[in-house]
Amino acid sequence: MGIVSLDTVNQKILKQFYEFHKARYREDRDEALARLVAYNIGDGTICNRYQVYKKDNREISKYNHNQASFYSKYKDDLELIANDLVVSGICEHKPNVIIKKSHKEYDDTYQLTISWARANVLIEYGCPVGEKVKQKFLVPEWIYNGNANIKAEFLAALWGAEGFKPTQSRYKKEKNCKTIVMVMCKRKHEDGIDFHNQIITMLSSLGINSSLTVARRGKNYCFQTYISSNKENVKKFFDVVGYRYCIKKEFGAFLWSNYYEAYLKSAEIRGTVEAGWKFPYFDDWVNNYWGTKEIFIPNTYIKVPVSERKKRIEFQYQDGNNIVTATVEEDLIGKKFNKLTVIGYAYKQRGRHFWNCLCDCGNVKAICQDEFKRGKTKSCGCHKHTWKKLIDISGQKFGRLTAIRFLRKNKSQYYWECKCDCGNVVEIDSGRLRSGATKSCGCLRSDVSKENVKKAQSSRWLN
Repeated sequence: MGIVSLDTVNQKILKQFYEFHKARYREDRDEALARLVAYNIGDGTICNRYQVYKKDNREISKYNHNQASFYSKYKDDLELIANDLVVSGICEHKPNVIIKKSHKEYDDTYQLTISWARANVLIEYGCPVGEKVKQKFLVPEWIYNGNANIKAEFLAALWGAEGFKPTQSRYKKEKNCKTIVMVMCKRKHEDGIDFHNQIITMLSSLGINSSLTVARRGKNYCFQTYISSNKENVKKFFDVVGYRYCIKKEFGAFLWSNYYEAYLKSAEIRGTVEAGWKFPYFDDWVNNYWGTKEIFIPNTYIKVPVSERKKRIEFQYQDGNNIVTATVEEDLIGKKFNKLTVIGYAYKQRGRHFWNCLCDCGNVKAICQDEFKRGKTKSCGCHKHTWKKLIDISGQKFGRLTAIRFLRKNKSQYYWECKCDCGNVVEIDSGRLRSGATKSCGCLRSDVSKENVKKAQSSRWLN
């Protein structure tokens, strides 16, 4: 199965997929026939040919016959069809799969062809002959009225031929695969509408919701059958129907089915319809959380059962003339956060809870729950204006200034009375004294200026 990259996929996952894949193709004759008919309708043909023979008397005879062919991009897919041709009794031995070369290597395809006698068997069971896009046909009656397994195998092979493979949604933030759709074209609207309505009816009988849209594209009408994108519905489609004769699509459906199973199980544990934003995205889950259990759920994600959770608490507050009830997960009354002690519930605003908090300074203020729980708000605001501790510098000398006594404080500054060596008494900030920014009452500057003038004059006299 070379189409599944062994380099990028965990070997454990591949082993589980091979077991799953093998169990899908049951050796039941009717189910195999239903798959072959569906795939031939999708990616196969039955064409009418004739051969010319010359007799000894020079007469020419023409013999009409039908030839059935199946096509695929991958050889492994056609090998599955060859097996089913034997299981269904159409062929005694597996027919050979041949390659159809193209002038571009990446356009090469594979083909499986069976002779006229065997092709006639497929025609008897409901395969159309000729150009399917130009003719009207319906789901064979033996399939449409058959049991659930026959219907499921017919639909699976049809989606394997014409359906889109399950891939990650282009919106990476979504935990859904792209919408599952099957597309077929007809030249006339009336030739395809009945067939696709039958497909929707068959899906509905299997408990799968779907819808049909028709769009005009050039000369053709495109009939698009969508599987409703609800997770439970998509998972049911993957489990009950899925894909046949396309290993690449089957592998994608296998991965997404298990991902949805884990997602829905996690949602059940949480007691909600969603698994929550913490549940990993598809790629992350496949690479990091795949296990050997039936349900592959990250152990770190399993939540406390609903029955064991704390009950939510309701508080009432007045909003204008109305009394409003707010629900919180935890009662914070009596708890202390830094300088704040919660004394009651205040109100709810834009989804955020505010509590009345008593500060150590005596003020009461309504503060957002997230702010004080995270430590972003530590007080009512008094903490910002807390004065620096007064340092006693009396008697100490700073340059020409000697600190005598503390006078006053202004915001975060402490002012001291200082006596200069020149005899002046001034008021200086203690910060400037200790940093050396202020060394005198101002006399130092004038003395330095006089000395600079004398030096300049003496230098001129010497010159």
